[in-house]
Amino acid sequence: MSPARTKAARDDVAPIFAALGDETRLGLVRRMSEGEPMSISNLTAGTDVTRQAVTRHLEVLAEA
Repeated sequence: MSPARTKAARDDVAPIFAALGDETRLGLVRRMSEGEPMSISNLTAGTDVTRQAVTRHLEVLAEA
């Protein structure tokens, strides 16, 4: 693979790793992958994270 192509491939995945590098977002992905779809309210249950914060974290994940 050429250096330019390697850089392009790295640039494509960098936002994904950056998004998953956040502990809260990684926890959300883990919870959502455990089974049934979850609402924002379900995702915030038992945490100190607000619904607004979860919504923003989900937006960051979707953009990545």
